[in-house]
Amino acid sequence: MEVAGGATPIETESALIDNTHGAQIPVAQALQTRFYPLPNFGSASVLQCQNFRENVTRAWDVTENIRVRIDLSFQTKINLRARFLLARI
Repeated sequence: MEVAGGATPIETESALIDNTHGAQIPVAQALQTRFYPLPNFGSASVLQCQNFRENVTRAWDVTENIRVRIDLSFQTKINLRARFLLARI
């Protein structure tokens, strides 16, 4: 029985024990480099969490949309109407 890369199960098991499986399975190496970046923060000699830092920026969406409407009726013939609209897009 053969597994990925043409190796037998015994060779694959020994490769996994020796921690050399990343170099022998190219798909695993590609996924690892794509989704798990190398540490860039802290000590490289100590295994610790939160060892990758990145500042992600994006364009800020400035969307203000304010609408105010006032309708007042003082008498049947006296009405006050006001409207204010501010839109920044």
